Amino acid sequence: MLNLFRVGLALLLLSSCTAARVVTHRVNPDPIEAPGGRYHLDPDHRVLLFRVGHLGYTKVVGRFDDLDAVLDFNPADPAASTLSVEIDTASADLGSAALDKAASELFDAGEFPAARYESRSITLTGPRSGKIDGVLTLHGHSVPVALDVTFNGGAPDPLTRQNKLGFSAHGVLSRSDFGLGDWVPAVKNEVAFEIEAEFGQS
Repeated sequence: MLNLFRVGLALLLLSSCTAARVVTHRVNPDPIEAPGGRYHLDPDHRVLLFRVGHLGYTKVVGRFDDLDAVLDFNPADPAASTLSVEIDTASADLGSAALDKAASELFDAGEFPAARYESRSITLTGPRSGKIDGVLTLHGHSVPVALDVTFNGGAPDPLTRQNKLGFSAHGVLSRSDFGLGDWVPAVKNEVAFEIEAEFGQS
């Protein structure tokens, strides 16, 4: 019986080692060396989070679950790069059915189902950082919104060999600028947002 147990344990360990994938991967943090061209947002590796103060007690944290983006990346001339983003306003997720319903009503998602962001200019602020000045169209209002962006790295995907780029970004906006000032000042007017985005080359 003991020998049978040992054989079974050995087989289990062997199968675990066989199933495990060891992926050696290294990204290049220099954006100048990344391949240029058109990139699309990877739907499995992106998040758009937002935070807004609630009654002075805490910050409500939510995210948009449905978004897409296209990046035309020019490493030789970053200012010539462009970014276009589309967000499904009905996909706001604040962690509870009541808050999700309130957000959908606030955004008037039935009448304004999509928010769009279009870059207007890109300025380098460091070797791996930059500022995107663009226009966000939300709830029927188009307002300038800036993004502070960090280039995390680029490399071919170790599994698909597709060229990938990764970025982190953050910014703030005033929701009243978009006609979304309900519940101010109990719910703060200023909304902070964070983005983590991985792009794959088309």
